[in-house]
Amino acid sequence: LASQGYVAGTRVLSTKITLADQATQSALHLGANDYVVEIHRIRLADGSPISLEHAQFPADAFPGLLEQQLGGSIYAILESRYGLVTARADERIEAVNATDDEAKLLGVKPKSALLLITRVTYDQQGTPCEFSRDLFRADRTRIVVRTEGGGASRAVPGRARVVELHAQEAV
Repeated sequence: LASQGYVAGTRVLSTKITLADQATQSALHLGANDYVVEIHRIRLADGSPISLEHAQFPADAFPGLLEQQLGGSIYAILESRYGLVTARADERIEAVNATDDEAKLLGVKPKSALLLITRVTYDQQGTPCEFSRDLFRADRTRIVVRTEGGGASRAVPGRARVVELHAQEAV
């Protein structure tokens, strides 16, 4: 945000240590009895809310995380305190509608369009270290994607799909 001329801000909404739900267990390769550190924050641009963050980290890997100042970069804390440098992240982007609670926190009308970004972040050894579900105001956010080309005849190993369709839910 700073590079775009905004004053970035963060407000921590809640933190806790809790058992991982099934989605989190799958994303972080955890068992049914494993705990995660859960952090809910609202991100601000020039004092206006632009996103809600719901991040979860394996509790065993990050003891004392909730004792840190969580108003800035969590990745900076993970690097300086725990020696973790993130290596890659897999993200899924979906359009969703704001619930009443989300709308109130983000300063939009209920059912307003939001962008949901679900992310699994991996460390240098390829171990998942973060599972997050972030909601961005669609009226304030633009997603830019770069895809490396190589021509139709050249196979590019590891190239990810840019667009993924899912089955339409019955109404």
